[in-house]
Amino acid sequence: MKKKYKILVFLILSPIVVVGVMSVNQVFTKNKGESVSRGTRSNGSLENGWLIPYRGANYSYFSFISYFLMENAYVHHKVYNAVTQSYSALEKKYPKKHYTIMECSDTNGGAIWFHKTHRNGTSIDFMSPKMKNEVPYRDLDDWGLFHYFLEFDQEGKLLKKFPYTDFIHPKISHWISRNLDTKVEIDFESMAQHILALDDACKKNGIRISKVILMIELKENLFATVTGKKLVARGIPFATKLPKAVNQMHEDHYHIDFRI
Repeated sequence: MKKKYKILVFLILSPIVVVGVMSVNQVFTKNKGESVSRGTRSNGSLENGWLIPYRGANYSYFSFISYFLMENAYVHHKVYNAVTQSYSALEKKYPKKHYTIMECSDTNGGAIWFHKTHRNGTSIDFMSPKMKNEVPYRDLDDWGLFHYFLEFDQEGKLLKKFPYTDFIHPKISHWISRNLDTKVEIDFESMAQHILALDDACKKNGIRISKVILMIELKENLFATVTGKKLVARGIPFATKLPKAVNQMHEDHYHIDFRI
């Protein structure tokens, strides 16, 4: 009986210890000094990257696994300053809104799972803000890595479609799909407000947005909003043509590249 108890305790504590050890770097990291981004976004590295906060007053990182275990929340220090300052500005203007950061770069840059870029601390994925009946909606924001698999139509409406767990069992995909709410849609005005605030903060830090990647078909909806028109007036560069697979992947989130 004692042996079984010891085995049970071991099985329970082992994962906790492993997670704790793997999270040490993120828990005790102190951002200081200047970062160096080498090479390109698709073939580069990052030296002395700064760790994006796991959460702030009006924003949070989307995945515990990505942040603490995969170490994918590092950026160049100037990008860090622009991002955090943009959220501070947004908090003052829109205190009831919340924003979500997705994957950035690895501790030292280089390749990260599921991405061809994000290799030198100058790229970030941002979760598309959502609303339901014109009210901010966050129930899907805690899906972690599975959020990447949500699908929206060309008008930004959530689809009752989630085929990416078929490899586990088709019934899981069916159950998830059945419980998705088609009244949920992308909040394009909030997205535009975030990009505009980020552009302001970039200018203050001597950097700029070099490209925004968003599903091509969604840009019309974005640019039609009050703040979206300001994005057009500023000439913030958006991708105008994307490979089909890349285009289909950029509706639940938008990717932003920064020029240092």
